[in-house]
Amino acid sequence: MKTVYLVRHAKAVSEAKNGSDIDRRLTKKGKKEAERTAGKLKERHIRPHRLISSPAERARETAVVFAEVLGYPPAKIMIRSELYPELKESAFFHILRSEDPSLQSVMFFGHEPSLSRIAALIDPRFSEPFPKAGIVAFRFDVPTWEGIEPTQGTLEFTEIPESLRKARRTYEAVVNEKILTAIMDVLNTQDPHTAKSIRKHVLKSSEKIAASFVNSLEALPAGKSPVGPRPSLKKKSRKNRSDPNGKSSPT
Repeated sequence: MKTVYLVRHAKAVSEAKNGSDIDRRLTKKGKKEAERTAGKLKERHIRPHRLISSPAERARETAVVFAEVLGYPPAKIMIRSELYPELKESAFFHILRSEDPSLQSVMFFGHEPSLSRIAALIDPRFSEPFPKAGIVAFRFDVPTWEGIEPTQGTLEFTEIPESLRKARRTYEAVVNEKILTAIMDVLNTQDPHTAKSIRKHVLKSSEKIAASFVNSLEALPAGKSPVGPRPSLKKKSRKNRSDPNGKSSPT
């Protein structure tokens, strides 16, 4: 069995001093988020056998943080140019199939939207948000890396920064309360006694609806949620200030 971990870099500064996208570094908050998320892997007793990073500074720094937390030698982090600015599916599988057969797990540090596309290609059921410092793990039931094929991986787990997890729970609670109130208001106008007797059933349904609603959101409009924007798989393109042609940069 082989395991692949995809990690999106943590929060970085909006612009490097020299204006180059590849040189953008992590913010203090980004480093702390990376430390906490890596700590979740440590709690699971996970220590990847290989760490591979994009050459972008924000990805490399995220990889270093993970290495230090998980007890992996930072000097052994492999930098692959294929991961920046966009990791092609063909390049990703080529890297995997060329891996040392004795290794059981590989962790990639890269960017959006490449990671989401690759995750969905590995397991079409993948539909979770991929926030910064987030992790997605896949299992391949093959004896060697050469046997890995698209769509044959199985989603093992996802991990997101605690701050985003708390924000999601808070927003779900807000949505649930509004749904519950609206439904009960309608039922009370029909028959208050019956409405009161089935409130527990309505609550269970409203919780499921709220969770489904939040999970299906691509993003919350800025300023309209008490907890701010929700992490999304689809991010707006950001122009690379170092590119005179205005091409979008990996996020």
